[in-house]
Amino acid sequence: MDVVLSYNTIECLPDPLEMLAEVARVLRPGGRAVIAHVDFDSMVIAGADADLDRRVCHAFADDAQSWMDHADGRIGRKLGLLLAYSPLDLVGVEPLLVWSTEFTGHAKDRVDQIRKALLSAARHGRGAVAPEEVEAWYTSVRDADQLGGFFFSELAFIAVAEKTRSGRIGHGAGSHDGRRAAPVGAGSMLHLPTAA
Repeated sequence: MDVVLSYNTIECLPDPLEMLAEVARVLRPGGRAVIAHVDFDSMVIAGADADLDRRVCHAFADDAQSWMDHADGRIGRKLGLLLAYSPLDLVGVEPLLVWSTEFTGHAKDRVDQIRKALLSAARHGRGAVAPEEVEAWYTSVRDADQLGGFFFSELAFIAVAEKTRSGRIGHGAGSHDGRRAAPVGAGSMLHLPTAA
């Protein structure tokens, strides 16, 4: 493979390094892995009082939904370190901020997802937030939108790694020779190799 792309998947795996080893196996020398994930624990949503908002957002980030074997809502910020300890060479990590001042589109979809997930968690005995608190939070977020004070932001991280051209196992932070990938300039890491 020339490129392997993974988005919002790796948090569900109990052993992310196993996946990265498989990515390294299927990449050709010089091929790149682009692993991206939302850092759910860094969401900002305006509306509810600070304590309730923190509890709701953290509960969502920490919740392993019923279809998940594993969840790590802080995985976005860990991608660089995971890749540094993988058989690949870490090229760099860049943040991607998505934000909105309107309760529409992706912002509405994510807030609705949070509400649905936490109500389901409460029904299944996993709830860190009571259903009435979830509904109070959701109402306050919608009220903030009606008042023109809604705000939503979500931070994702995009990590890029490369298989060494020699084809040998990588030499990043987790290797024996101690060599580290050189820093890359802003915007330079997303240039992917073209298909052979």
